[in-house]
Order: sequence, then structure tokens, then C-alpha cells
Amino acid sequence: MINAKYSEKLEQKLREIQTGKLPEKTRKKKNISRMILFADVIFIIGIIIFFSNRMHQKRYETVSVESDGIEYILSAAEQENRLSITVNIVNKQNKNTVITFQEGNTGLITVKDSSEREISSFKFAEGIPEITLSPGESRTYLFNLDRTMLEQYAGKHPDVLIESQSKIFSLAKSDILLNITLDINIEKIVKTGLKYSLQVK
Repeated sequence: MINAKYSEKLEQKLREIQTGKLPEKTRKKKNISRMILFADVIFIIGIIIFFSNRMHQKRYETVSVESDGIEYILSAAEQENRLSITVNIVNKQNKNTVITFQEGNTGLITVKDSSEREISSFKFAEGIPEITLSPGESRTYLFNLDRTMLEQYAGKHPDVLIESQSKIFSLAKSDILLNITLDINIEKIVKTGLKYSLQVK
């Protein structure tokens, strides 16, 4: 035989289930659980955005070519407010090596968009007829392109914009694809280049 008190509680429970009304204590627990779940989701999204942007800022592209025992390395790395372009010239030989520029010309870095329109260019070792490097010695040249200038250029030439290759939840809407070339006018002309996809907002 079912206890009357137990039967009353059972009936009350059934009515709550049928009407969808939950006891105050149960409702509070469910609300707290939902708040914790919501906070967890926000936290996870924040972590994804943070690491996504950090990973993108460290993006780095490089290419190299070797000629007569000298390695020429062209690199590009995106910083917070600029694109840094670096040229490293490294003597791979076990002897002193002289790099002589032809007709007094120097090295040249050219930055173009995907339509081969020139955005900017830089000369290096200008006015120096030759460079002498001891074994293992390197010479480094650094150039910076202002991010704001590149974003303004992209705004004037929307045809060069491509779908962003950035990580999930990045604030960037699109990228501008840059063709960066290195020309060094020596007896055996050295030429190389790389493509760099830069985020623009």
C-alpha cells in the first residue's frame, strides 16, 4: 500500500512535469548552469581570437637563392603596424668574397600588387661599388612598409583584394596579395621573389 504522504508528493511531481513548472530550487540551478555554460563559450571564443591574431602577426615568408657561394635571402614578416622586408647576404664559402655591383648599380626590392602595379621600391647598398664578406659573414638590410599606407592603397584598388586567409574570427575582412622581388645587379644577375598575403581591415 502506497504511503499517503509519498503519494501526495508523487502527484505534485507529476503535475509539475505536466505543467512545465519546476520548483524554485531546480529553476535556480538550471539558470546558474546556463550562465556558466554561456561564460565558458565566451571564454573559449576569446581564446580562439587571441591566439588566432597572435599566430597571424607572426606569419613569416622567406625565399633564398645561391650564386657563386653567396646566399641571398629575402624575407617578409607582418608586424602590428608595418610589413618588414629583410635582405640577408651570407658568404657560404671558406674564403673572403667580394660582391661587385655592375655599373655602380645596387640591389633593388620592388613591391607590387597582384596586377603587377608597383606600390613601392627600395634600393640598398646604394653608392657602394662592392661588398667584401669574410667566411660566414652576413650583411643585412631592413625595410618597412607602413600598414596604413598599404590599407589606403587597397582601398583605392579594391580589385587587388582577395578573400582573407586569416584564422577563425579574425577582424580582417580581406587580404592584399603582394609580389615582392629582389634584384641584385652583379656579374651573374641575382633575382628572386615571394608572394605575401597581408591582412587589411
